[in-house]
Amino acid sequence: MIGSLFGQIGLFLTALFLGATLVLPFNGGYVLAYALMVLTVLLVVGLVAARTRWVIGPAGWCFIAAFVLIGIAFSIHGDALMAVNFAFLLALIPLVNWFSRYAAPDSAVVVSWVAFVGTLVSAVTALREVSWLGNSRAEGWWSDPIWAAEAALVLGFLSLVAFPAMRSRWRFVLLLGPAIGLGVVALSGSRGPLVAAPVIALALMLTSFRPWWKQIVALGVVVVIAGAVMLPFAPKVLTRLERTTTVIVQLVTTGTIKEKSAGARLAFWKAGTAAFVDSPWVGYGWSKRVRSAYQYLPDKGKAFDAKGSGLRGNHHLHADILDMGVSAGVMGLAAYGLILLAPLLGALRSARDSQYAARVTGAVVLSVGYFACGLTYLMFGYEFHTTLYVGLAAIILGFCRDAPPAPRERVSPAG
Repeated sequence: MIGSLFGQIGLFLTALFLGATLVLPFNGGYVLAYALMVLTVLLVVGLVAARTRWVIGPAGWCFIAAFVLIGIAFSIHGDALMAVNFAFLLALIPLVNWFSRYAAPDSAVVVSWVAFVGTLVSAVTALREVSWLGNSRAEGWWSDPIWAAEAALVLGFLSLVAFPAMRSRWRFVLLLGPAIGLGVVALSGSRGPLVAAPVIALALMLTSFRPWWKQIVALGVVVVIAGAVMLPFAPKVLTRLERTTTVIVQLVTTGTIKEKSAGARLAFWKAGTAAFVDSPWVGYGWSKRVRSAYQYLPDKGKAFDAKGSGLRGNHHLHADILDMGVSAGVMGLAAYGLILLAPLLGALRSARDSQYAARVTGAVVLSVGYFACGLTYLMFGYEFHTTLYVGLAAIILGFCRDAPPAPRERVSPAG
């Protein structure tokens, strides 16, 4: 009786974690991140109570190594407590072990369809904010337009996790996932995720989708459909997106950018690179990275701190490479590489079962997606995307497999 009750509670918590992670990122923001942390604690308690043998696996070792490197680099600058910002990376190990207990032959299909529902929910929220509430940019709840758009884009591409192995004609509906995710990005007015989308698509075509020309034709069609359906609800969004072309032309022809938003990012790149070159091994510490980079600007960052500036109170360098490099030097960049490598290594080293391709597809979306989005914004080191990345990686590596591991199985559920 008691065992049955615990089993039902465990199944409920698993479904709750899956649903929250795959459906609510655009709507949940920081609140979702904290909720997933609480759920993770409950799942760890469940693993301990069940006396489950934990397997670390390649992905888990990558995260452990990354956390150690970050902790050492930060400690050198008296910033050891700031390593807590990356502590959730270690949660991958118990989460993968937990989700592997509920693995089944159709897990990847479940993940694809639930992620697709999450993309639809994101689109409904974005349309409501822009067309009904009159907001200039869709930003979800408890987040910001860029982070929310990145989450919706990743969810859209995760809809394709099971696509390579599916045979049902309904699988073509899943191709709408990336298109709808792009629509949400457009409604958010966020250009960084818009640039990241073709990078993710190219990576998938080179790895998971062959022959790729059929998929690219189908994807092109649904992108046009998504744009035709969603953009009329937000005509002002087009103006912001059109400025992207102007920014690119200015950068190529003159090396400078007049637009404030893109110009600020170029300034961050120059200042951050200069700061890194002057302290390449261990950086300046997480809490000092922004101010340290500002010292390499002509005005020491006074324009950014001025009253009325859109970047007043700015707390990051708008690129993961800069934030990790300036805060922790080469050690930080190595940690960043390990964080991005973890899902890919875990998937590639996993058992060659019927869902192997699904795990590789999901890992490509996560690793390439977070890298591409992180070129123009911060993804790791704050609660929202750090928690979401770990949760999604655990689902891909632990849940998307044919069967739970045997008690003495040597193959790691984390890869």
